[in-house]
Amino acid sequence: MKLQDFDFRIWNNETERHETNKCLISLLMIDVLTRVAHLNGNKFEIELWTGIYDKNGKKIYEGDIVKTKSPYDCFLAKVGIH
Repeated sequence: MKLQDFDFRIWNNETERHETNKCLISLLMIDVLTRVAHLNGNKFEIELWTGIYDKNGKKIYEGDIVKTKSPYDCFLAKVGIH
């Protein structure tokens, strides 16, 4: 993955929603990149884009739940980057 393909989203554990405040997201990312702050303990989780799109063209992020099929079965899986 190239740097220009880098993408992420931020999950707020207190509100149980993804952050949409662009200013907050920018400030949090600056903190992460410079290691100045600790993102208020466990309040926020950064979910990285896997570089993969689903069948509808939506980006799949770390932590997403996806439905996948094999020739033998169909199951749900949580996406992780290893």
